[in-house]
Amino acid sequence: MTEPLNITIDRLSEEYDTLRKRCENAEQPREKDTGSLLAIINAFRTMGITVETPEYCRPKTATFGRMPETYRIPDVPYRGENSTVYITRELLDGGARRTQDEWLDEYVLGTIGHIGIPDTELYFTLIDTLDKNKKHLDVQQRQLIGHVRDVIREDFRDYCMMTSTRAYSDKTVHQYQTPQSITRNSIKGINGYLTQLADGDAIAKILGNTTAARLDDILGNITDRRTCVWRPEEYSNPLLLGVSGNGRFDIIAYGSIGYDRPARGMAVHKQ
Repeated sequence: MTEPLNITIDRLSEEYDTLRKRCENAEQPREKDTGSLLAIINAFRTMGITVETPEYCRPKTATFGRMPETYRIPDVPYRGENSTVYITRELLDGGARRTQDEWLDEYVLGTIGHIGIPDTELYFTLIDTLDKNKKHLDVQQRQLIGHVRDVIREDFRDYCMMTSTRAYSDKTVHQYQTPQSITRNSIKGINGYLTQLADGDAIAKILGNTTAARLDDILGNITDRRTCVWRPEEYSNPLLLGVSGNGRFDIIAYGSIGYDRPARGMAVHKQ
């Protein structure tokens, strides 16, 4: 049963007050508490209620950062806005392997304002941002960027990573089964290397808001592989990302409905 709106507002207000007092009484607010506070503020905003974001919840500078539990990546373009993305330093739930439905039953709120399962657009725009900054003039920033790229590279090489993008024969859904889901065109068609497909640019636009050449380039820079797309059949499939044993980087939406795979959490916060 859906919770009545007035009860939801009262519950969130109580949680907001508790978290804010805890943060303001601490010498250094915990990342978990500020993250929960931001999630509540975002929930209020979706209901049309304006709540001021406390200063200690705002990024002090647009820099790449290593937090106790996450990496901070600024200036990531996502859904038409530049955002700061937080990536979990560890795979979610200790590297557990779950199907897409199982992951999204647990991380139900999506990635905007919350740690959740990233869709392909968030994955690819994040990788693009890291690629553009890999020669950062600041040595410490450059080293951190290189480290985060290594983390993502190892994920793709060691596993086939789960996303929250779902491919159907007639549509593609990002942040599937969450309040932040958004529908794009279908990617159905023949399988093959992305840049060799007649509709490669259309696929890259749907999955990563970019071109086939750019997507193949940034994924090649991080995996040393060319990108191949495996399209959905008549039924729906989750999109998986990983390096295959045949020397490709695969975007897989073919026969993957029952696959259980690990996931790395990400959260998007507006700058």
